[in-house]
Amino acid sequence: MLGEAFLTSPSWLYAICKRGVVINIMHIAKFGILGFILLVLAACGRNELDREQAENEIERSEEITRQEAAVQLHSSAIDEGLRQGIFLNLRGGRVDLSDRAVSEISSANTRYLQPTDPIDVLINVTGIAGTGSDSPGRRVEFLWQYDGLSPLVRRYAIAGGSGTAQFTRFDDGWRLQAVSIEPQPQRFSLSSKDRTEIDQDVSEVKKRAQELQNLHNKATRRGAAIKRFEFKNGSPKWMEIYENGVGHNGNWTTYGEEKNYYVPFFNIIRFTTDQGTYGSAENQLSAFGFKIAASGGGPGAGSVGRNMPLEKQAEFMRLASEQLEKWRKTYPELATPEAREEFRRLNNQSKN
Repeated sequence: MLGEAFLTSPSWLYAICKRGVVINIMHIAKFGILGFILLVLAACGRNELDREQAENEIERSEEITRQEAAVQLHSSAIDEGLRQGIFLNLRGGRVDLSDRAVSEISSANTRYLQPTDPIDVLINVTGIAGTGSDSPGRRVEFLWQYDGLSPLVRRYAIAGGSGTAQFTRFDDGWRLQAVSIEPQPQRFSLSSKDRTEIDQDVSEVKKRAQELQNLHNKATRRGAAIKRFEFKNGSPKWMEIYENGVGHNGNWTTYGEEKNYYVPFFNIIRFTTDQGTYGSAENQLSAFGFKIAASGGGPGAGSVGRNMPLEKQAEFMRLASEQLEKWRKTYPELATPEAREEFRRLNNQSKN
């Protein structure tokens, strides 16, 4: 019994593999030659780290799990995503996604995107350092690659990278101690179908941008004059309501010619008589309102309408507001803040 226990102990098997201990032939006879050989081979196998075991352990590591949760972007990803209409805007470090994008991408920033569906990272061990030595440690080198990416995700992902892992042998086998990865700049390989879809998306963005540009050109022309309001402000002044905007003359001349101004309804959110000061946001014609009664200087009508009689102010406000609403109903694709943002965004994207 003592001999049997000795033969079956892990320390004894380890001694055979590492020190070549000579075993009494009677002990071998107890188990049979084949059983003895199998025991020895199994023990020796547990003492050496193979590539398959290393790959499995690395794939389960926390470092690789993080790569599966957030895909790293290649260097041109943001510009390409904007040009293709998949990414809408870049706000600080955050990317606004299109309705189409959210089916495959839950969020994105300038470095990573999070896919909506699970992905995999494949590990390919390329070498194990320290094999056959008395050292209990092994240094493993490997390549890693994204796998299972959806069509939109793979447009912007890197292919993968390289890495190293450190294993240590304990009495119960090999344990993974540390994993370090290095992303590579190469982008994920795209199929011919992927490239065709990208070309179609870019064409759609340009087509939509041209449609809105044509509409914008039509919607921002002065059009027919609705009514002119004349008054005195040191010198004769006027403000006029047009079919698609409002205008006024200036307080000075340029090269002997009176400087006139025109502001399309596209750039006007509301009309207001609130008092303001030079440089304040309320005085900006294209921001919060067309100001006709500013207390100080400022762009456009800010100072022009300052001395307009109150009854004319009231009539101007009424007619201009009515015409603004009429314009919005005529051009709903340009009328809302979101529509104006889309126009500017597509205009920028189509130029890239």
